[in-house]
Amino acid sequence: MIEGKTGLNIKDFPFAFSITALFFPNILTGSDASIIGVLLIGGMFGSLLTIINPLALLSKWHYRREYSNTISNIILPDLILKHNRLIEKITVKNFNAALSSPSISFETDKIIAMIYFSFILVITIIRSFMGDFSQIFEKNELALIGIRIFASIGIVGVMMVLIHHVYGYNFKTRSVKIFANISFLIPYQSQLSQLDRICTVTIANLAIDFANLTNDGMKWKVIGLRTSKAIDMLFREMNRVNNEIDKKYSPEITISLHEFQTLFRTEQFKEVGMRLDENLTVIGELYENYRIVKEISARYEISFSEALSWFCNENFFKNEELYESESQIRKYIDSRDWYSAHLLEYRIVDKIQSVLMEKNMPPRIDENWSRTAYTN
Repeated sequence: MIEGKTGLNIKDFPFAFSITALFFPNILTGSDASIIGVLLIGGMFGSLLTIINPLALLSKWHYRREYSNTISNIILPDLILKHNRLIEKITVKNFNAALSSPSISFETDKIIAMIYFSFILVITIIRSFMGDFSQIFEKNELALIGIRIFASIGIVGVMMVLIHHVYGYNFKTRSVKIFANISFLIPYQSQLSQLDRICTVTIANLAIDFANLTNDGMKWKVIGLRTSKAIDMLFREMNRVNNEIDKKYSPEITISLHEFQTLFRTEQFKEVGMRLDENLTVIGELYENYRIVKEISARYEISFSEALSWFCNENFFKNEELYESESQIRKYIDSRDWYSAHLLEYRIVDKIQSVLMEKNMPPRIDENWSRTAYTN
């Protein structure tokens, strides 16, 4: 159920050898050569499962397909009406990273081990009705009936644990009234589900990602641009320059300082009292701003104008709080104390939502950007 230090997944080998023995039961009563055969076949099958890990791939595919479009709303519900592609992409990126994290992989391996064991028990029941299998027990009907009973009990028990682990149902029920004298008992989620655990790891990842974005925000410099009008003029001009670059090269290209200086139009800033053509230091700072936005755009696979929205104002996170909260929740996650981690995640989500609500980011900042029109 866990991975060894060598990378071999120890859940796969008992399954592989069990399946081999069930399908070829006669080799258990055969010669040493037969024993070598089951070791060879079982070892090859176990190694194949370890390398490919098909059920883990299927699990990741399922969660990505089901939740990639909604995970932002699940984790940050207060921002449902704030459709911002940057926030959505950040959340999806960290959700996908959580699916491959060691802590979630451990929980996924537990689920896969239960599925493997259930499959072995089902095959055992089926094979108990076949002649080559029953010959091992000398067609002792009492022994075969016992095997079927214990295998059936095992399937029910494992499936109950599996449902509890994946969906959080503990087979507790509550009464729901339909009419005055009619009510139904329905099960409800009383424990953490696998999706809850994935969301917890995603939130821990988000804390670090927003701290990194805050660091990018701190690097952003607008020397001499003190008014909102001047800053908005800068935003529009940087977006225009980027559009020119996209047409000439491609969105993946980041131009040099010299080419940026050639494309950037400085004359319009004279109306706000700035002579940028005479201040190479400011041009250099603006170029660094451009590079930061391009990096964010590439990191989250969004457009330049969508990445630029992060810098609409100077409302950023307090990184000390994010780092402290992330460190605390990560300790609980690493020790697999999911309940404590789940309690702590509310504090992190509250911090993230409150800052983003105050920041009030626009969907994008393009050449038609107007701060006055957006805030009104």
